[in-house]
Amino acid sequence: MQNKGVYTKMENYLIDLGVTDFEKVWRLMESNMVKSFSGSNISLVISYFKDNLPHYRVIAETSHKPNWAVRLAKDNIEINVSGDIGFSIEIFIDKTKYELWQYDRSVNEAMKTNERNILYQLNVLKNFLTETAV
Repeated sequence: MQNKGVYTKMENYLIDLGVTDFEKVWRLMESNMVKSFSGSNISLVISYFKDNLPHYRVIAETSHKPNWAVRLAKDNIEINVSGDIGFSIEIFIDKTKYELWQYDRSVNEAMKTNERNILYQLNVLKNFLTETAV
């Protein structure tokens, strides 16, 4: 790391702790932030289903770097919520795939991964499942 003797506040703190490999520390911190991002998205989806669609069970969850996914199922329906910076919801009814935007195109305006957009799309999904009584 070439900083020519000028250290950030964090680097000075790490030096005080005896840490000298800043690159390794930054990679670890970045990795933990990415895991936190993926984990919080997965937790949000699972929590939403527990509170609003409790008959669905989690059949798989995946978190690898920024990529995350949750797969849920009930009877002949599977729901896949997955993403990284952006995300989408897929619905499988009798193994036939449908995208949530086919039901409500407004989800196309809420595809960036953040809590507000995830909850928005999950509410649209809930309306779809309720209206179509699948």
